[in-house]
Amino acid sequence: MRKPYKEFYARLSEEYNEEEFVYSTASGRLRREYITQLLKKHFNSDQPDYILDVGCGGMPVQLNNYQIIGIDIGLASLCRARQNNTDSIFICGDADNLDFLKACSFGYAVLSETIEHLEEPQKCLKGIFNALKPGGMLLITCPNWNRRKPIMELPSQIRRLPVPLPEPEGYLHTAYKPEELKQMCQQAGFKTVEMGSFEKELRYWTKIPQIGYRAAQKIFGNRTWVDKLYHSSLKLGVALLAVTLSLIHISEPTRPLYISY
Repeated sequence: MRKPYKEFYARLSEEYNEEEFVYSTASGRLRREYITQLLKKHFNSDQPDYILDVGCGGMPVQLNNYQIIGIDIGLASLCRARQNNTDSIFICGDADNLDFLKACSFGYAVLSETIEHLEEPQKCLKGIFNALKPGGMLLITCPNWNRRKPIMELPSQIRRLPVPLPEPEGYLHTAYKPEELKQMCQQAGFKTVEMGSFEKELRYWTKIPQIGYRAAQKIFGNRTWVDKLYHSSLKLGVALLAVTLSLIHISEPTRPLYISY
């Protein structure tokens, strides 16, 4: 990872509590729950092993009887993660360069909401492949794309932070179709176990408060209270969803090595 990006993510982890902001939203909480269920389904609980969580941020995966080894470029995020996960091990490192990991050391690995931010994703995948034991499994999640593949992003909440941007137009935040991930993983040495995407019904119901959020931004500008009101509405949506969760079906992918949404 280039120096401007290292500095950006280091400062961002100090100024922006992503785990509180993102995973308090409806889509964030649903995504995390979905990932947990996939891990329980595919990781062998009869033979607990190390789980390598690359780009773990302040909220590494949690799975009973497994030892979590979290890696992230943001030291402040790792410090927050350590407060709530005292039995886990955390390493401040670059996901684009995982050569410091001992070969064949991990039974499982997770690359969740990370690959879309990497300048050299192929190097990351190869590094994870080398760190996994023979027969090990990697779960990847990342954004999907439809009409036009995104490249850069600069959300309003980050634009207001005293953080130097790595690029004039923002920072790298792309997306991959399942077929793209399949090809990338195969080039790194992996075999596809499962691929697919989140149920559209779970993704698009959150668009309703987003429409109100964007309208409020146009009327009132980039205000903190607008952000808080938006995320409060999403929290309410999650509470309402919990009441009717039995009515919602999450379709399984075709059998996960990776999923997108």
